[in-house]
Amino acid sequence: MTAEAEEEEGVKGKRSCLPIVVGVLAALVVGSAGCGSDSGVADSGNGSIGACSRTGGGSGDLIAFSIGLERDIFAMNANGGEVRRLTSSDKLEYGGDWSPDGRRLAFVRRQKTQGKYIGTIFVMNADGSGERQLTSNHDYGSPEWSPDGQRIVLTGTRDGDSEIFVMDADGGNVTQLTSGGDDRQPTWSADCRRIAFVRSGIVGLSGSLGEIFVMDADGGNVTQLTSGSVRSEDPKWSPDGQRIVFESMRDRPIPTEIIVMDADGGNVRQLTNNRVLDLSPVWSPDGKQIAFSRDRSGNGDWLIYVMDADGSNVKSTGQAGSPMSWGG
Repeated sequence: MTAEAEEEEGVKGKRSCLPIVVGVLAALVVGSAGCGSDSGVADSGNGSIGACSRTGGGSGDLIAFSIGLERDIFAMNANGGEVRRLTSSDKLEYGGDWSPDGRRLAFVRRQKTQGKYIGTIFVMNADGSGERQLTSNHDYGSPEWSPDGQRIVLTGTRDGDSEIFVMDADGGNVTQLTSGGDDRQPTWSADCRRIAFVRSGIVGLSGSLGEIFVMDADGGNVTQLTSGSVRSEDPKWSPDGQRIVFESMRDRPIPTEIIVMDADGGNVRQLTNNRVLDLSPVWSPDGKQIAFSRDRSGNGDWLIYVMDADGSNVKSTGQAGSPMSWGG
């Protein structure tokens, strides 16, 4: 699926329900950095990645988010207070992810290059200053920092399909990890050894719009974790590496709910149970809470909520929008 096709599909599907323009695209190809092999898949011999330690240092109290049809990225305290605008360009910006030390935010800016609109990865300081462009010439999306802050995993389009790539935190050494599927929305395990992601559009998924898979950080040992859903998306690995939270529509016309499972796909537990849409879950840095977006009226009245990691103690922040990342 091309970046343009995926954007259109996202508008028709989940994101059409959500006037929050976030995470709609998985796009890309790399510029001058090049990929790991002729097949476009990382060589396991050279690409094998060892364990890492999480880099700390931030307050962990900031949620990056988007608001409806606003084109910019915002941040607020976890209780919904002290909202501030981080970007203010005339271009669409989305897909923000805090660096592990809370000092920077990686994000996507949709801009016109060589006659077409592409997603370009930028990094800025936590206060919105010091923007630095990491990619150029090709279409990228869904950046997420590795827990040690050394690498960024992301999605990109090559030969018509969305695939998973990884690059150094400065934008160098771009390496393609997957090939032949329609892969998007990658998320790191806490030890940097594995990456969970969404795959759709392949034989054997029985018409599913997406299921969650996991692979080694070098692209090997791809394993399917979920099955039987209409759509499972937006996986986020817990800070302790034990669980994965995601949104899922288990059966039409049941609304999308927030689900959590063990990292091996077992012990699946539904955290929300409403006749409205719950989307875009993100973990708090300590793994004790989850922020998400809820259409409380069913008419696009989206607010950011926070709940305990077991689904209890659900509270509205009072802030309209959709969370991208909790850190800072």
